[in-house]
Amino acid sequence: MTHTRLRQLLTAKIVATVLSAFLVADAPAAERTLRMATYALPPGKGNPFSQTNLPAIFVWPAVLEPLTVMDPNGEVQPWLAIDWHTVDELTWRFILRQDVFFSNGEPFDAHAVAAVFNWLASPEATTQMMAGEVRNIAAVEVIDSHQIEIRTHTPDIMLPRALTVVRMVPPAYWREVGPSGFGLRPIGTGPFIVEEWGTLRVRMRAWAESWRPPKVERLEVIELADAPARIQGIQSGALDIALQLSPDDGPAIRMASAELHAAPAGSIIGLSFILTRPSPLSDVRVRRALNMAIDTEAIVRELFHGTTYVATQHASRHAFGHHPSLAGYPYDPAAARALLAEAGYPEGFHFVAQVVVGAGANDSAVYQQIAASLREIGVTLELRVMPTQLLLRNIFTGEWRAHAFGMDFGAAPFLDGWRPFRIHSCLWPRPWFCDESLTPLIESVRTTFDLDLRRDRMHALLEAYHEATPSIPVYEVMRYDAVSNRVRNYRNVFGVINFHELELTE
Repeated sequence: MTHTRLRQLLTAKIVATVLSAFLVADAPAAERTLRMATYALPPGKGNPFSQTNLPAIFVWPAVLEPLTVMDPNGEVQPWLAIDWHTVDELTWRFILRQDVFFSNGEPFDAHAVAAVFNWLASPEATTQMMAGEVRNIAAVEVIDSHQIEIRTHTPDIMLPRALTVVRMVPPAYWREVGPSGFGLRPIGTGPFIVEEWGTLRVRMRAWAESWRPPKVERLEVIELADAPARIQGIQSGALDIALQLSPDDGPAIRMASAELHAAPAGSIIGLSFILTRPSPLSDVRVRRALNMAIDTEAIVRELFHGTTYVATQHASRHAFGHHPSLAGYPYDPAAARALLAEAGYPEGFHFVAQVVVGAGANDSAVYQQIAASLREIGVTLELRVMPTQLLLRNIFTGEWRAHAFGMDFGAAPFLDGWRPFRIHSCLWPRPWFCDESLTPLIESVRTTFDLDLRRDRMHALLEAYHEATPSIPVYEVMRYDAVSNRVRNYRNVFGVINFHELELTE
């Protein structure tokens, strides 16, 4: 028996054991329960202020809701807030949806919204990731029961977008149980009520009184870290939805009476160069040569089956400020070799890149293909795999043991093209790329209060980064979800699933 076949059998046995335990526990409701598996549940459980993106964004929308949401075109839309306008460059007024309640009976109103922002500004919230996202908010004033004014320290034309990540909680219950207690039993205005938040499973029931009631009676979200286990769950019929798969899984998924959905994530992946210490990468000609050595179109075609796009710049095509006419460096190995020779490296050189693999579809294969392409121009790229925790530590401490690292330019979750430049610039306390001449432009993008002017300045910033070449942008990230043919109306909009619209057929 081959190693691959043995692994397949073991995976099938494990997933069957895990899922059968869940199914036995809920046998009476089996036909009315929608089951979804993801690679991980949120570390902070149901505490909506503990993080802003994956994996929480896959789970929280079933229960917890923000004031605004993003649509598939990357535009901000009303949700718990139904309208908004500017009073002046530092003040926004939001009109809230009426007749909305939290599932414990507390009203959703202006006082509830103010309580959320006041808590995030308090010393109690200093350890919460969300507190950093709203630090530009200076004050929130209740105008009447369903109107609030939000004042910012500096002009922020992107505020309605930024509020898509701030989920509302019932103030009295939050004060009673605190972040940890809320994480175990979150309460929101969304279509489902959490019955149990366990280590590997979240069990929810429909809340018929929600302002957007669901069409299925029960929802379960299950953690299955191994992608083959999630695929096996779809094949066996034990799962209805499996998140974070690969485009290579399409044939197996379709054979199981399911479809593989591809949805943009709002970010791009590539290699970022560490340019704060001397190396061959210090020469911009070398960095441009490395870009010209990578056949990004072949990567998209062969590793992603044409389901995504080549990254031509440091902003996703769905992000505000994306530059539609900015082309990436052409694939031209001969020109790349000439640039290396001009820079004094006719025989190439060696450099090290630290990368995290397994976080995205086919990311390991992408890095291997980059290394293979660079070998064609005489450059040896040594790939060193690191855990996500080490990547985060290096980002915050600047203690890199490499010349480059795998990194995304992520505009998600609210698709502001400026967002990655907070990190990939001198604005970051421990920068790996710092060109002081670009800082005024970066700051001017952030503070301009005119959308057209902000877009123009973003285009100028993207052009400047193209010239500076601090990285190799490779491809735009897509998320691949397997969805059973039993499920109707499935949409994944930049990670947010439309739980209230999902239906199960026989």
